[in-house]
Amino acid sequence: MLEGHGALNRTLEDLSRELSGEARDHARRVSVYAAATAVQLKLPDDMVLAVRVAAELHEAGQFPSELASETAKWFAHPWNGAGAGPPVGKDIPIGARVLSAAHEFDLLTMPPRTNTVVAQQAALEYLELEGGRRFDPAVVTAFKKVQRVIQPLGL
Repeated sequence: MLEGHGALNRTLEDLSRELSGEARDHARRVSVYAAATAVQLKLPDDMVLAVRVAAELHEAGQFPSELASETAKWFAHPWNGAGAGPPVGKDIPIGARVLSAAHEFDLLTMPPRTNTVVAQQAALEYLELEGGRRFDPAVVTAFKKVQRVIQPLGL
């Protein structure tokens, strides 16, 4: 999907170099989780790419596209809008909803502190518990499906 995106990949590399090692590793893991979830949700290719870019650069705060910028802008916004106001639910951009779950999962399992099978299971249970409140339930379902494939790879 990223063939022919050489300039974008170079921009991602340049911007991600500004991050510390731990923040860069976090951003890369979140990028894998988010892009895989977006594919599972059958989002259009441009949205999958925007999710990947937003995830890769969410710690740097600089985005090479408006779609990635919008995704990153709303990813911390709770699904039910509690304490934050609009947008709520499906009015939150889908990319932001995907990034939100991926980001939270990685924070809960971030190595070297807690990256264990037990921590991963607890993080998935937390996402499910917060589905409908903090996270889009459909995104949580898709995220859990891709984690069965991703986590055995040791990401």
